[in-house]
Amino acid sequence: MARAVSLLFLALLIITTGGCGNTALPDELRHELQAAQEENATLQAEVDQLLASLELYQKSPLVTAGGDLKVVCYFGLVTQYDIGLVPVLRPVAAQNLPDEDHALKRAALQELIAGPRKGSNLTPVLPTDAQILDFTVQDGLATVNLDEAAKKYAGGSTGEAIVIAAIVNTLTEFPDIDQVQILLHGQTDASLGGHFILDEHFRRQENMILD
Repeated sequence: MARAVSLLFLALLIITTGGCGNTALPDELRHELQAAQEENATLQAEVDQLLASLELYQKSPLVTAGGDLKVVCYFGLVTQYDIGLVPVLRPVAAQNLPDEDHALKRAALQELIAGPRKGSNLTPVLPTDAQILDFTVQDGLATVNLDEAAKKYAGGSTGEAIVIAAIVNTLTEFPDIDQVQILLHGQTDASLGGHFILDEHFRRQENMILD
């Protein structure tokens, strides 16, 4: 990196001190300058990759001192003035995760189904007997296949919107998920509460998160 900068400075010095005369660089220096520019571009690409990796690390699930993982789940909150979602950190025992793809993401969904802790002022978004029939992630799209029990808490258009947003926001906490498709027994033309047909890929809904 220092060599590349030095050569670039030297080339600039030759050009600026050449006045109105011939400012062409000697072949050897020109070749070295080209190599230095390529080296600089390679280093910049490595820096960009490291910054991208750091961003993914910062967005990934937290690890506790005991080695457990933490996921973010979104539960409902109803106040006198508003209704929406609140993020909650939930611990997941790393040693209990099955050896399968996307086990932590499925665990986040299971924590969402388990609902808020006893005594919390938050409201559940899914019934505790809801079952995850299948779960996959491909090309940034998570597909969640739920059973009919998932429809129990989706009363009214607002309640249904809360359920959808809670599932989507919980899963899009993972950096490799951008969109979520929700199925009911494998059907895309079904509905959780009769107001929204599940035939689209849902994106994260920041507007549903309460401050």
